[in-house]
Amino acid sequence: STLSFTAMDSSKYKSYLLLLYNLTTSTHNQTIRMQTTANGSSFDSGSTDYGYRFNYNGGTLSAFNDAYGILALNSGGQYRATAGGLKATILILDPHNTGTESSIMFQFMNFWGNMNDNRPPDAGDGCFIRKSQAAIQGLQIFAGSGNIRAGAKMTAYGITNS
Repeated sequence: STLSFTAMDSSKYKSYLLLLYNLTTSTHNQTIRMQTTANGSSFDSGSTDYGYRFNYNGGTLSAFNDAYGILALNSGGQYRATAGGLKATILILDPHNTGTESSIMFQFMNFWGNMNDNRPPDAGDGCFIRKSQAAIQGLQIFAGSGNIRAGAKMTAYGITNS
């Protein structure tokens, strides 16, 4: 399964803050990805639709032509439910503007080791753009392979127009 936020209302809100927590995946070693939609149902997945920059535990990944933005990497295990799963804040900036590319910024943290690993939590931040001057109506979060498990939570806050 995936997580989607499609309740965008341009008459009330300028931007949106999403809080994500308890995200776990059905399979190990999954990258958590994001895509946008212009119509609220069909998510853009063309090979050149997005550009992103992702900072993770001292490393950086970036791409100008990709089919998704990256929210989190996991190269050594599974997002642990007992540690609260993956947690993230996602800021969707001015998604209704048809004169600019849609911009999304985020930060995340995760602890996927076990308590005996002596491993610190993972953390990262980044951004991505939908490379089209068009409004977006939603954001989808999904695992690179397999599913996001039931129990993941997303809370959305609208930021009012000024």
